[in-house]
Amino acid sequence: MFWTDWGDSPRIEKCGMNGDPKTREVLISRNILWPNALTIDYTVDRIWWADAKLHTIESSDLDGRKRQLILFEDVTHPFALTLFQNYMYWTDWEHRGGSINKANKFNGQERSVIQENLYSPMDIHVYHQQRQPAGIKNYYFFRLPKH
Repeated sequence: MFWTDWGDSPRIEKCGMNGDPKTREVLISRNILWPNALTIDYTVDRIWWADAKLHTIESSDLDGRKRQLILFEDVTHPFALTLFQNYMYWTDWEHRGGSINKANKFNGQERSVIQENLYSPMDIHVYHQQRQPAGIKNYYFFRLPKH
């Protein structure tokens, strides 16, 4: 599980899905202020996030290493972010009156505005099986004792 925090000590963290404090780890804590958006790309084992205070979209591996600045121009107040194939899609509360935007997720090129003049678009999702790989199903069968 991954999450952002932009309080007194802004950061991106992760831990195991059971919430065990022993697995909790700070991934990003430098050069980050308001990480509003966070998404995971399981196909390349990376996370992407947007920082509304720094006006950037960045990426790193799942351990917070190999950090890359993807976009820093005309990103005014990014709020939500998602990925699909080679593209990232994000909402921006201020760009063009509130907008949904698209760009290449690796280099920020091929940028376009999909929709503008929206009022504070809060979230964005892509629903496709490539976004969430199938997990291993564990079935547990219990035999009740006879009375």
